[in-house]
Amino acid sequence: EMKKVFVSHPYRGDEKRNFRKVSNICVKIVQKYPDVVPVSPLHAFRFLDESKHRDTALTFCEGLLDGCNELWVFGDWRKSEGCLKEINWAFKLGIPVYFFNSIDEL
Repeated sequence: EMKKVFVSHPYRGDEKRNFRKVSNICVKIVQKYPDVVPVSPLHAFRFLDESKHRDTALTFCEGLLDGCNELWVFGDWRKSEGCLKEINWAFKLGIPVYFFNSIDEL
């Protein structure tokens, strides 16, 4: 069975750059871990206008995380409201949380 890993990474501040970073993280996960499905909320909910639908996006993130086996956290998550919420949800749901200082740690 394939393991579903929720990829948590800051988004706001430099959306284009952060989106590219998460894309690169997902590509590396696929290359290095063939039994892992990276689940990226930044990709899944990109159709939402974040400035108007932030609460909706965060609610969707919680629902998406609930279907994952693990939470992998990247980037400067300590300053990210979204990442902090995802970490708290994972703890409440009993989902293991792993922190990576950089993509090189994958």
